[in-house]
Amino acid sequence: MKKLSRISRHGFLKEMTNNAGVTAVNFVKKRFVEKNWKDQGTQPWEARKRKGRGSLLTVSGRLKRSIRKIASGNYFVYIGTDVPYAKVHNEGGETSKTVNVRSHQRKRNGRSHNVKLHTRTSHFKVPKRQFLGDSQYLARGLELMLKQAVENELNQS
Repeated sequence: MKKLSRISRHGFLKEMTNNAGVTAVNFVKKRFVEKNWKDQGTQPWEARKRKGRGSLLTVSGRLKRSIRKIASGNYFVYIGTDVPYAKVHNEGGETSKTVNVRSHQRKRNGRSHNVKLHTRTSHFKVPKRQFLGDSQYLARGLELMLKQAVENELNQS
């Protein structure tokens, strides 16, 4: 009974939820390095269409750096991001962006032509490259971590 009281104390619960949050954040950040999603199996991300353009989803690193623990309680941890384009990259889909084109000169057939200031809307199809979400692989890892922590706590004298 004395051993069980050590597990039910508030400090142990807080430590376990904190460890689970750190493990989950590290799992998500590892998806950017390995360029895949691990659930029941490994699902590699779709390659980019233009070769030699750098790593997938890490032009500036903002999305990867923004992954963090959002909220936690005694029995839960939420991790996520506040970057606006994260949802499109995680779930895939179509998006559009309005681009301002400055006025400039262009040569055609040896003659200069003036191009006026204007806007252009570009439409993009973004493939699904999941890095956040429910993962059986992560759940199993958290389960093993929790089991080992409980056993260690019970075996301490």
